[in-house]
Amino acid sequence: MNVIVDQAAEDCIRLVQDLSVLIITYPGKWREEEFNPSELSVRRIEWFEGTGTVIGLKRNRVFILTSIHCEPKGYSFFVKGCITNQKQVMATLSINQYEAANNGIDIALLSCDASCFDPIILQRMIQNLKWDFSSLDSGTLTTQPLRLYLVHYPTLCEQEQNITRRLYQPVFSDISVGYLLAIDSDCFDSSVEATAGSSGGLLISEQGVIVGSHDSQHNDTIDGTTVWTHRMCVAIRESLSSFRGSSEFFSTH
Repeated sequence: MNVIVDQAAEDCIRLVQDLSVLIITYPGKWREEEFNPSELSVRRIEWFEGTGTVIGLKRNRVFILTSIHCEPKGYSFFVKGCITNQKQVMATLSINQYEAANNGIDIALLSCDASCFDPIILQRMIQNLKWDFSSLDSGTLTTQPLRLYLVHYPTLCEQEQNITRRLYQPVFSDISVGYLLAIDSDCFDSSVEATAGSSGGLLISEQGVIVGSHDSQHNDTIDGTTVWTHRMCVAIRESLSSFRGSSEFFSTH
């Protein structure tokens, strides 16, 4: 890791990194098992990237928490990371809680064939995820600011390097660090710097528990600091309540 991490959060960060996947979203139906568009194609093939985290296993299906920011009709999804042994795996959209009127803040759940995932990581890691459903107390932040860590896959700049390389080569998540700034209903703002592609990344507190999922940049600033908006994990659980058995995915500390 390239950042200094509090000891209490380090184990949780490594855990979430092992369970993290790059989400590849293609606005159309891709017929092949892997999304590998030819660079020689006469037409430009567009796709989107995001971040997802494996949060549950039911029967022969793996479930991945992410964020899409649209109503994806006729889309194709693929995931890739350490837990898939760096191979692309086709995914199916199970739930998409999209709120167009709320800065595009949403929660989505993808499902995949469990046979495509590393069984050791699945069994050992999922049961150790810890979610903090307690209320965040903004009154204590003036004397003791809450540091947050975001595990995500930031989108690469085309000017810096060819982003298509992530379709073929291994991908690894990154960490951004910041502080909790404000709380509003089921969301909270922080100074954690994030980029396109970060949506769906999980935020971890100094205590080593997951407190929310990153969504989108806020338009406001606080004393010149860029504000990023996230959804609290208690709101995540409520968003997924329509999926039978989703409560089994969350364990508290």
